[in-house]
Amino acid sequence: MASTVELKHSEVQALADRVGSLLGAALNGRGTEGGGWIHQVDAEAHYLSFSLVHPRGLVLSLRHHNTHLKGSAGRRLTVECVYPRGYSGAAETTTVGLDSSISSMVSRIVSHLLPDYVRNLEVARAERRAAQEHRRARQLMNREMEQPFRLCTPPGGKASTRSPPATGPSGTPPPSKTPIRRLTRAARSG
Repeated sequence: MASTVELKHSEVQALADRVGSLLGAALNGRGTEGGGWIHQVDAEAHYLSFSLVHPRGLVLSLRHHNTHLKGSAGRRLTVECVYPRGYSGAAETTTVGLDSSISSMVSRIVSHLLPDYVRNLEVARAERRAAQEHRRARQLMNREMEQPFRLCTPPGGKASTRSPPATGPSGTPPPSKTPIRRLTRAARSG
């Protein structure tokens, strides 16, 4: 026999699935952003939690917070726009009543969230692309800066496992394999 907690969890999951499928169907029925909305239930959550996902990368997260509040305040879903990691702006949020009709929930989501979300999502994606390009450039610069040190033998260590290039950048012979410590002693004594 299932425990009370398991029954409660399965009831919450069933409600999330039902509300999510109805909202997704209503968004598709209105042709919101061209349709294609699907819902995904958060199977790990022990509270009402699901997402509405669009093929263009729009994600709306719906969660039932503040269940301790009485009346209609305790029966509201928080709807939050999901942005890529690293977005510097604030995510738009609104709430919809669980006791409201599906069409009024969709109307509130479409009118209060989607216009700003679609516009800001493009900004967030541009920021993410710029951050990725910056990270790649930094990694390349670090590799280029490390290259001369790979050719040197550390004091008391083994020679580099990488073979030095046959010629330097200007066609000159490769640098000497003499350890740096010996070179500095020779320069001081000479």
